[in-house]
Order: sequence, then C-alpha cells, then structure tokens
Amino acid sequence: MKKTYKCCICHRILDYKPIRLVKQLNDNKETYNAYHNQVNYDFCIRCYKTFDNWINKHKDGVNNE
Repeated sequence: MKKTYKCCICHRILDYKPIRLVKQLNDNKETYNAYHNQVNYDFCIRCYKTFDNWINKHKDGVNNE
C-alpha cells in the first residue's frame, strides 16, 4: 500500500514525497539526543517555495539590522 501525502498549506494530495519540516522540542535532559520530534509538516513544492522565500526575506532583514 502506497502512503499518501498531503500538503499542510494547500491540502493538495501529492503523488511524490513531500518536503518535510519537523518541529522538535528539547526535553531539557543532559542526554545525547535531547531533541524529539513533535510534529511533521509536509509541503508541496509550490507551497515550500513560498515558505522558503518568506524565510529568506526575513533572514536578510535580521542580518541588516
């Protein structure tokens, strides 16, 4: 059975593996693997480009201040 992926922004069903953004939280312990996955966000290529452009725009603004 083939797994189906859906974009978290436009909700389009994807016929390819998505670009995945993972939210990780630190458990505040002194262990080697202190970060643990909380949520997976799957993006289609079009929505990811919009997200990536937004990140780069704000990254440049922070560096120029």
